[in-house]
Amino acid sequence: MKYLEYKFDNYNILVRNIEEAQRIVNEKFEKEEEFFTDPADPRLLTLPTINTDAYIQKVGVDQNNQIAVPDNIHLAGWYINSVKPGEKGLSIIDGHVDGLFNPGVFRNLKELKQEDIFTIEYGNGSIYTFKVVDKKEISTEDAAKVLFSKNPGIVSQLNLITCVGVFDPSVQSYDKRLIVIAEKI
Repeated sequence: MKYLEYKFDNYNILVRNIEEAQRIVNEKFEKEEEFFTDPADPRLLTLPTINTDAYIQKVGVDQNNQIAVPDNIHLAGWYINSVKPGEKGLSIIDGHVDGLFNPGVFRNLKELKQEDIFTIEYGNGSIYTFKVVDKKEISTEDAAKVLFSKNPGIVSQLNLITCVGVFDPSVQSYDKRLIVIAEKI
């Protein structure tokens, strides 16, 4: 029997067909499991208006000196070179809109509206509440300028970012980014 090899996040999966690959991925990554993090770090993002809960992993920069994305489509990534969510300054959390077989954690981020409320829970159980103040859909080329812009009227700003627009298979990326700007309340 011939097997196919699929790469999912950082895992290579040998399967007989695409359906088997999807079943394995669903079983491995969609189970509710305990997610441990340092008590002083963000652990869980909860966006109730779009029915999304996501554990948060730390991300740095990738080989292109861009903010790295989480290594799993079901996780959000806190950019460690930004302040922690809830602290004074600008914090950044990114997440995938989709993956090879399944939608990503930020698949419904575009549905957030001004005044929507969401929370960040830390490893120690403390919770910070945020309110959406704006959202912008911009070209990939202009995304960094907006992503790293702090609104001077917001003491504790959190920007959420994901891909949107048209997927270009030649560069394995979307042509636009969605940035949701929120403030701690």
